[in-house]
Formats: sequence, C-alpha cells, structure tokens
Amino acid sequence: MRYISVRNRDYALAVRKDYPLDKIWTKWQNALPDKRLKGTEKIGCGLNALAFMSEISITKAENIVEAGMPPIGTSIEDMVDWLNNKQQNLPTEKTLYFEKYTYQLIDPGSVDLNDLMMMGEIKHRILHAYNEIFSQMTNDSITIIKYERDPEELIRLGVVLAPGHSVILGRQNNNLYTADPQGLSPPRKIKLDGISDSAYNSLILEQHYRGFSVIRARHIDCAVLIDLILSNNIPDAVLAAQFLKNRRSDIYNSPGIFGGGGSMEKGIDITEYLKYMPPLFCNINSTTPSLARPSRRSVSLAHSSRRRKKSRETSK
Repeated sequence: MRYISVRNRDYALAVRKDYPLDKIWTKWQNALPDKRLKGTEKIGCGLNALAFMSEISITKAENIVEAGMPPIGTSIEDMVDWLNNKQQNLPTEKTLYFEKYTYQLIDPGSVDLNDLMMMGEIKHRILHAYNEIFSQMTNDSITIIKYERDPEELIRLGVVLAPGHSVILGRQNNNLYTADPQGLSPPRKIKLDGISDSAYNSLILEQHYRGFSVIRARHIDCAVLIDLILSNNIPDAVLAAQFLKNRRSDIYNSPGIFGGGGSMEKGIDITEYLKYMPPLFCNINSTTPSLARPSRRSVSLAHSSRRRKKSRETSK
C-alpha cells in the first residue's frame, strides 16, 4: 500500500494510489474464471480484498484457500499481520507499521435500534465514518473496509453470520464507491450527504453491522518502535522487537535491554527498560536521532520508582 500522509509519525489511512476502481474491477473479473478467488463462495472476503489490492498474489491466496481457511474467514487483524510481516523484507526507508482502526457505530447491548433518536445518531456515525475515510483518499485510490459484527450478539439472536465482511472502497471523480470482490458486486456509489432508511435497515438491522474497521499506517522509525514498546500492548511490543531484531540487532541483543533478545516476546518490565533508555538513541531511517518521549504510563512508573527509593532513603 502507499502511505499518503506527509506527517512522518502520524497514522493515516492505508491506500493503494493510482488504482482506479473501475479499471481494476474489470481487470479482476477478466483474470479469474470464477470472477473471485477459487473456493471462496462462502468465506474468504478478506483474502479476496487483499488480492484485489495486489497485496497478495492470486496464486498464493488460492493456495491458502486450498490448504484450508478458518471457518470465520480472514479477520482484519490477520490482514494487518500479513501487511506488517511483509514489511520485514522491504528496504528500511519504505518500512511502514500497520494497525486496525474501528469506527464504532453502536454498543449492541444498550440501545433500541428502532428508536428514532438512536437511528439518527447511528446514521450520523455512519456518515462521519464514510466522510472521514473519503477525506483521506485521493482520486483513483482504493482501500479495504471491514464491516464488523458482534459475535456475542449473533449468538444471542440466533443469527448465523460471519463476524464481518471485507469489501473495497474507492475514490474516483471525487465520489466514494464500494465494490465487493468476493460477493461479485461491481462498484457502486456511496452517498456522502445522508444515510437513507433503507441503507440503515440493510447495514444495521439486516446485516447486523456494528462497526467499520479500516487499516491505517505510519512510517516506522526508532522513536515509533519505542512508543510501541512503551504502550504496554504486548502484540505491539512483540512486533517492535521483530523490527529491531531485523533492523538493529545491536540494540535488540544489548544486555539488559531486552534480556539479550528474548524476553520481549514474553512481555517486558518497563521500569527496567527505562534504566537503559540512553542506548536507544538510534537511527533506523537515516533521520536525526532522537529520544522518544516515554508514555504517561512509563513516566508514572519511573516516578513511582524514584518515590519509593526516596522513601527508603528517608526512612533510614
């Protein structure tokens, strides 16, 4: 995917530029005998979306299908992992970090979906999500969106549906379009000035969608890696460790920082990590080296450690 933000460390929507949706749709249909990936009539919307975006080859995607897909299909988390794993083989200056971002439309357990005021609020949230996504796209660009369902709600209602459905959004001629490679639905315009009752009924009442998830990206450098590590989010910390292992093995293997390269995969002690912050002046993207600002959680832990030390000294 092509990163479109000029703000080096801010997240922006991950899009593929110079990919006019109508032309790619025709090319996709002509390339596949079944008009979609073989064997994905019932599940596989995520794989179809990735292949449509040319983020995975058709051959490799169909091999995954043939080998056996999970019964719930491909989650957007799996797609994010796929994109991040691909980054390990790219030149450092092109390395990106991808993440899932969800526009939450409703909390299924606490609302009356037929209440007129609630319907108005949900329509507003749907419109806001579409317009914000649209504003981050350039003409002739496309991206993936996953319409999310709540598995617990589906069980409670006795509804048999997948946890979500992935499709393509494209911007052309300053309009927003959607297309469904797996569902064989060609590009269709999305209105950005209002949500009709029929659209609401389809999305919320019939399809039981409760959120829209997209994939965002930002350029990765040492300061970003430190932010990820200090976030207390273990999956992010593990991914950051993998980047460091591949890009800066000298830091990754430094004694006392990551336990010689292994302990991060089990989680890290941030207070211990802060003691070794100075060695993490590093320069992955050939930019001016800088020291990342510790997160609030990290600062509070460091302050707590100093307070405990001072308290012990006072009590002597």
